Amino acid sequence: AENALPTAETVLLIAVIGDVHGAVASFAHGAAHAFSAGVPALIQVGDYWLYESRYARNKVDRTLESLAAEAGLGPDEIHLYFCDGNHEHFDTLDPDAAQPVPLSDHVTYVPRGVAVTIAEQRVGFCGGAESVDRARRTAGTVGHHRSPQLKRGHPGRGLIVQKDVQRAVVAVLAALDP
Repeated sequence: AENALPTAETVLLIAVIGDVHGAVASFAHGAAHAFSAGVPALIQVGDYWLYESRYARNKVDRTLESLAAEAGLGPDEIHLYFCDGNHEHFDTLDPDAAQPVPLSDHVTYVPRGVAVTIAEQRVGFCGGAESVDRARRTAGTVGHHRSPQLKRGHPGRGLIVQKDVQRAVVAVLAALDP
């Protein structure tokens, strides 16, 4: 049936990693745990920062490939999707883009309000969050607050990834409203 709930035999797992703030070692630690458990799909929920240079993107790809090989996963099996957080380089990322943005072989930025299929599950990304130190930040700089918006026509019906719980609940309810 179309609306049947997944079972243990049919569900494919997705690992969620949060707020690595550019620390490859922290990111690798989470990815290693996921891969060793046989989970090849990763979602990084904001404050990622590992996209600024080709060097950083290549280092993440090499790290993912190495960790996957250690866990018996092939390079074509693994992928990281990430949404922006409240501390990002918005001169590099465009949270209003209409489509996912591949940044390297294994990393894709998913802008706000965009949904993708990951591990056979539809996943909507909202990104952003209220920044507790917003009043001290300068507009247009790293970490300046940008409130998330769920775009009209969002395909809905699936998992909504967002860092701000209150807005996530509202977004999920909106996505489930036919």
